[in-house]
This record gives sequence, C-alpha cells and structure tokens, in this order.
Amino acid sequence: MAVWSLAWCSQSRRARLHGVGTVNLLRLAKQLAESAETAAQEAGLSISMCIIDEHGNVVLKHRMDGATLISIEMSEGKAYTAAALQAPTDKISELVLPGQPLFTLASVSGGRYVAFGGGLPLPVDGKCIGGLGISGGTSEQDTLIAHKVLGRDWFAAAT
Repeated sequence: MAVWSLAWCSQSRRARLHGVGTVNLLRLAKQLAESAETAAQEAGLSISMCIIDEHGNVVLKHRMDGATLISIEMSEGKAYTAAALQAPTDKISELVLPGQPLFTLASVSGGRYVAFGGGLPLPVDGKCIGGLGISGGTSEQDTLIAHKVLGRDWFAAAT
C-alpha cells in the first residue's frame, strides 16, 4: 500500500495551487472550509470538515450548524488517514475488508484511521502537505464534496 499511495501523490505533480510558493496551510484551510460549506449547502447537507498537516496535527476543524455529532470526529479521521497513507480514503475502503492487506488498519493507531470516502491527501508540487476530511453525508457525497473543494484540476493528474 505504501508504494501505491506514494505513487498517487507523486503522480499529482501537475496538481498545484496556482501562484503559491510556500503554502500557508492555515490560510489554505480557511479557504477550503469556506468552499466545503458552499459545496455542502449546494448538496443540501450539513457537514464537518477537517484539515490535518503532514505530521497528523489538526490545522482546522469546521462544523456547520446541523452537522451530526460524529461528523466532526469522522472528518478528522478521514483527513488523518488521507495524510498518513497519502491516498484518497475511498480508494482504501476495499483494502480493509477481512482477508485484505489492510484489514487491521482500523485497530492500529488508537482507531484513528477511517476507511470511508471523504478523505483526500493535499498534494502540492508532488509533496503531500496534509489531508482533507469531509463528513456528514454518505461516503459518496463526502467524496464528491471533497473533490469539489479541491477543484477538479487538482486531481486531473491522478484520475
């Protein structure tokens, strides 16, 4: 898995924040939170969003009015998982089923890993600078919002 996940980020070299040299992750996180709220409102959802840095530290948590209590914790877990594995969380969900290579993932790291869709790594210039986690809808809805938040061109190299 580590080889595949690192390849996902390195394939995203063209996925850059336009005009950004050194990334101010807090400023970026605030912009992503605003975008996430807009995308969630368009989808008729109340969500929570979390940005984690490359070391697993929370940079920002954002919870919309009406978002479920568990969504704030789930968004952090999705962001952490995406940053730690450097892969979208919806891509690892099948790998954690019984008999699969990452079956024990949920039981390691104090249960911090979450293998539901809605978590994406944040690649900038071929380096993962953190993770984004969205929670509040179905896994498919959370994944769609996460992709909308980051913008299609960010992921053009990976798809």
